Amino acid sequence: MKSLVTEYVPGVVLLPGDLTHLGLGKEALALLHSLPVRVLAVPGNMDAAFAVGEIGRHGGLGRTEPVVIDGISFGGPRQREGDLDELG
Repeated sequence: MKSLVTEYVPGVVLLPGDLTHLGLGKEALALLHSLPVRVLAVPGNMDAAFAVGEIGRHGGLGRTEPVVIDGISFGGPRQREGDLDELG
């Protein structure tokens, strides 16, 4: 993943839940800190208990308000007013 991020330089990387489900928790959590771009993540129902807090603190998508990057809302659950109106 690091090589793809370095090559394409996306504005943000989204990591889905269940990052630690298969026992690769430390490696998956390292992505939250080691990628050279903004990383957003949400804990999943299969993530290890030790990882849920770390994902929530650094991933940022478990909050009430969305994270807005370059005018695009991620997470929520509340959408910012007007977000859907802009889509037409």
